Amino acid sequence: MTGKSRRDLYAEQTRAAVIEAATARFATVGYAATTMDAIAEDANIAKGGLYHHFASKAELFEAVFIDLETSLLSEVEKAGEKIWDEPGGSHDPLDLLSTGLDMFLAACAEPAYRRIALQDAPGVLGQARYRAIGESFYLAGLREGLALLTATGRYAVPPGDLPARMILAALGEAGLAVADAEDPEAERQRAKDVILRLMDGFRVRD
Repeated sequence: MTGKSRRDLYAEQTRAAVIEAATARFATVGYAATTMDAIAEDANIAKGGLYHHFASKAELFEAVFIDLETSLLSEVEKAGEKIWDEPGGSHDPLDLLSTGLDMFLAACAEPAYRRIALQDAPGVLGQARYRAIGESFYLAGLREGLALLTATGRYAVPPGDLPARMILAALGEAGLAVADAEDPEAERQRAKDVILRLMDGFRVRD
């Protein structure tokens, strides 16, 4: 197995630099006010080189959005591993879900994530594409977390994707509430409490 060529490495580094520059622009002034010229200048790349990697501003925006979601999911998964796999972890699926929920809502209060992922992405990408990307990142994890809840015997989550899809939709609304709040931290706690109460509805009652 051979390593990557110098050309491939350069292309990866250039693409990463473009995404970093675009993220800063989109987060600061928004999608509409950002130009490809400005991104090329910030990334120290010729405009033609920029279009070699991304055919349009919309395509570049999608790459930025996916990069943000990839980073967030990676952090959530690392936190989940500490809870579930490491000695001394709680091994409680509700703690697993609660931690992921808290980290997502915390991201919604961050200016870059708020502007790009919550405010601009639905309009730029269209609702169908926006939803599809969100589901590709979070639906499987939610489904697995709910299955783990059922496995404890303390919860009875209905089978299929519907429970996870409904919670994911609620998370989207909670994220918007946090992003728009005058006091994001207080709203984050309220939103987390509401989502956990929804999950508690699956609890088996005596």
